[in-house]
Amino acid sequence: MYLDTQKKSECFGCMACLNICPVNAITMKEDEEGFYYPIVDKKKCINCNLCMNVCPYMKKEKTEDKEKLIYGVKLKDTEERKESQSGGAFSAIAKDILQKNGIVYGVASQKNEIMHIRIDAIEQLKLLKGSKYTQSSMNNIYKKIEEDLKKNKLVLFSGTSCQVSGVQNYLKSKKVNTNNFFSCDLICHGVPTPKIYNSYINFWEKKNKSKIIEFNFRDKHYGWHNHIETIYWSSGKKKSCNYYRNLFYTNYFLRPACYKCQFSNTNRISDFSIGDFWGIEKANFSFGDETGVSVIFVNTEKAKKLFENISNDIFYFKTTYNECNQPNLQQPTREPIGRIQAWKDYNNLEFKKFLKKYGQYTIINRIRINSYCYLKKIKNNIKYKKK
Repeated sequence: MYLDTQKKSECFGCMACLNICPVNAITMKEDEEGFYYPIVDKKKCINCNLCMNVCPYMKKEKTEDKEKLIYGVKLKDTEERKESQSGGAFSAIAKDILQKNGIVYGVASQKNEIMHIRIDAIEQLKLLKGSKYTQSSMNNIYKKIEEDLKKNKLVLFSGTSCQVSGVQNYLKSKKVNTNNFFSCDLICHGVPTPKIYNSYINFWEKKNKSKIIEFNFRDKHYGWHNHIETIYWSSGKKKSCNYYRNLFYTNYFLRPACYKCQFSNTNRISDFSIGDFWGIEKANFSFGDETGVSVIFVNTEKAKKLFENISNDIFYFKTTYNECNQPNLQQPTREPIGRIQAWKDYNNLEFKKFLKKYGQYTIINRIRINSYCYLKKIKNNIKYKKK
């Protein structure tokens, strides 16, 4: 693991080691790429090896060796589905937990900082909806989950597979009863560094001399299949574009461990695994629409029971691996050859020039995407009004 080898490809940045350490000998330090890695104070360390026991790289939990059920899912409530990133599968699961006075942990954007937060009311669920294409900070979430479970609360944790693994390992090491614990992992492409995201936010705030109050990473108003972002400023201005998306899909700025991710396969580790149902047109053409469809893997017996609870709130159909398969269910995202040069350019170029090179921030693309957004917006407004 990273604490022994110092190999960055062996650390997911989940912060499980930070939270498990009984003598607070571990701190997290940001590297030159903006990712956090653990540092051990050898003077404080008591060699208990708890950090190794919770590390997802060293150890991961497995779901039950029974047939997993896979479904295409979308919320019956169309308006609520529009607020979700795909078909609203996570919202349906989270709602069921919250209606039973449970607790939900998921990723939110708080003043443009991407972090895991705790919610206990349905009204707060909107904070967790939508994808956030950068690594989230876990901070002390582990200890909060532990406290809630010890109070016999129902708890749902949603995150990347490595984060879920960290939480599972932590709870096991702490010998916490997990009968009331539900986990939901994402079919993950890889997590970009917050450093690029922060630079992107700062660029637009300086350019428009106004604070960004909301960043929608994938604005479904332009259709679920499209990946258009919308930025909202405190001045009242808003803009739709695809420059951050372009940076994301270069794959240059993902965490090093993402390129060797041991979770990028069909052996899911959570109660539920969710993602966009890419390929819905072939699997079930009549089921798909531009408001989104989720694919959901129901991996455990207790997940099956919860799925039954939400079945009245969703439209769903049974599917197979072959019908919903996608690259990150087969292998990790590959590390691109130009990654080193891309980081050199980030450090040496003015951000505007960097964005032109890697985010396609050019006049031609700006005209193209602005025209596309305008026409797509009109088209989708007509579609949604008919439904």
